[in-house]
Formats: sequence, structure tokens, C-alpha cells
Amino acid sequence: MYIVIIGRSCPDVSCEYVFSKEEWQTVVVVLHRKRPPKHPPTLNEMIRMVASLGGYLNRKSDPEPGVKKIWIGLRNLQEHLKAKEAFEAVYGKTCG
Repeated sequence: MYIVIIGRSCPDVSCEYVFSKEEWQTVVVVLHRKRPPKHPPTLNEMIRMVASLGGYLNRKSDPEPGVKKIWIGLRNLQEHLKAKEAFEAVYGKTCG
């Protein structure tokens, strides 16, 4: 609920106020299948990306993502982070 409230009141701040560098970079890689940018996305962009991991479709007519989609997205993000950690433990850190 905190992320929804802060995201709606301060959408243009860096997402690093709420998410770690590892978290936002993982979301970018999972969704866009490319290297993350050097600068973090805005909080609003990150919230929409996390919500899309939870099933949010992000169509023009859709309202802002709600607590449930963000919660599911955060849960899925944690699973991606666990998989990344396991991969790195077996194969070593392979990219930036």
C-alpha cells in the first residue's frame, strides 16, 4: 500500500527511493530482455513494470495499478531475484 501511495504522490522521483538497484535492474531485464539502462527509471515507470509482473496490462484506458497487482508483481519479483541468485551461485556473475 505504501508503494501505491508514494507512487501516486511522487511519480517522477527515482525508483531507487523505494527499490534497490538489483530489484529495478532485474525487472527491466525480465520485462524487456535487454541490459538495464545506466540511470534508474522513475518510480511511476517502475511501479507499472512491477504491476505488469502481477498481471497489469498497462493499456491507455487502464487506471493506475492497484495494491493487488503490485503485491503479486512484488512477489514475482522476489522469485526472479531468487532465481538470479541461484544462477549466480552456480555459474558466477555473468553480466554487469
